[in-house]
Amino acid sequence: MLTNVVLSHKNFVVEGTVEGQAKNVYILGFGGLLSTNLLGEAKAKMIESANLRGHARAIVNVTYDTHVSCYVLFSKYTVTATGTVIEFRK
Repeated sequence: MLTNVVLSHKNFVVEGTVEGQAKNVYILGFGGLLSTNLLGEAKAKMIESANLRGHARAIVNVTYDTHVSCYVLFSKYTVTATGTVIEFRK
């Protein structure tokens, strides 16, 4: 299914921002058993929190941030997906 969107008219409003986050821990470089796809998990959580079903909404301006905390014996990885939700009007 293909949809064309024309943004030259003021036919949409900004509803707000949404965020999804995924984390994983590695001990001595081993691990990552919580999730093997942090980016995909963060994106899925962001989409889920946007409440897109049944509405003429879209997520735009999506960004991904990665944060790594390194300690003596372990590392913690956090990926955050953030986007702006817009709703189209007639």
